[in-house]
Amino acid sequence: EHEALPQRQDDAEDADSSEHDVVKEIEKEFDSLPIEVDDCFFKVTDRLLDRLPEIREQAVVRQWVELLRQKPGLIFSNECLFRDLFREVVSVVQFFKADENIVRHCCVALGGMAEAMPALADDVCVALVNIMEMLPGSLVVQDVCVTKLGRKVCWISEMVLGLDMSQERPGALKPESQSRMLAAVRLAMAR
Repeated sequence: EHEALPQRQDDAEDADSSEHDVVKEIEKEFDSLPIEVDDCFFKVTDRLLDRLPEIREQAVVRQWVELLRQKPGLIFSNECLFRDLFREVVSVVQFFKADENIVRHCCVALGGMAEAMPALADDVCVALVNIMEMLPGSLVVQDVCVTKLGRKVCWISEMVLGLDMSQERPGALKPESQSRMLAAVRLAMAR
């Protein structure tokens, strides 16, 4: 379980350097960073930290790095904290919807969330389809959403070619989510 931290410091410069310190720690642990850390990374983590003040900064940054990796893991031992993070990622997408790069960055992490916690697969499916519907003119966003739906959500949900291979398992997509996903993918591919 992660300890709660007092409210974040108001000094944005201190907060940024602290995020950078966590990233440097991770880099030392892996001998190099397992992901690309760019401006999008810091904008998103800063917003998440502002919206999740009850979760330790180090835990949020480490979990975010994990979600962006090829094989994401679960840092949060508490499912409620992970669901809170999921909800905030969706709100970050809404907040930064005009910034295609940040939306793409968040969609990659959403795919990682489905893999790290299969019980969230249906929620992630709905979120990615909603993002596709919110930004139908962005080929970058459409592409990353289709990729994450196919490579993460469908894989975790044991779906093949739109057919559910196991309906009763945790992480199985609801029929209405399957239908919406297939319709959104067809529309994206028609563009």
